[in-house]
Amino acid sequence: MGGNYTVQNPWMKVRGEVSIADTPMTDAQKYWSNRDTTKGVTLPLGANGVIVGLMGDDEESNATITIWVYAERGPAEWVIGATFTIGAQEVVEDITDNALPPCTLKYADTIVVVDQGWAEKLLALEDEGGDDGLARIKFDACGAKFLKVEISALDAGLKVTPIFRYW
Repeated sequence: MGGNYTVQNPWMKVRGEVSIADTPMTDAQKYWSNRDTTKGVTLPLGANGVIVGLMGDDEESNATITIWVYAERGPAEWVIGATFTIGAQEVVEDITDNALPPCTLKYADTIVVVDQGWAEKLLALEDEGGDDGLARIKFDACGAKFLKVEISALDAGLKVTPIFRYW
């Protein structure tokens, strides 16, 4: 018996904790072999779309991110720049490692678009509007193999960890 199904994938870290804003990728050499693997992750084979969220350690603080994707051997393709605000919903445990004890992080609950590179039909903001839900950016990865999240601005003292799921 055949049919469609949705793959049940866990939330995973895009990269480790960030406490200092990154130097943005502005050079002309934004190609596959020059991608910064400390700021991103290889997407699993078969990933059609990606959902990006943010965890942080200071409620009501803001972090601005820029999302890039790369198709294998291709250039960086800019998806979106957006500012997340950290809400009050606690992360009960580090969602990327079930063996770790409870943590003090909270999920971002609001998103404001700074600028957008991806077409509207390929991108959706799922913003809980500041009500302590989970704000996330959901987009069609268009066959990308690598996801990069730059942290372009952080409120003083804030530490964040970008997270993702795929389908």
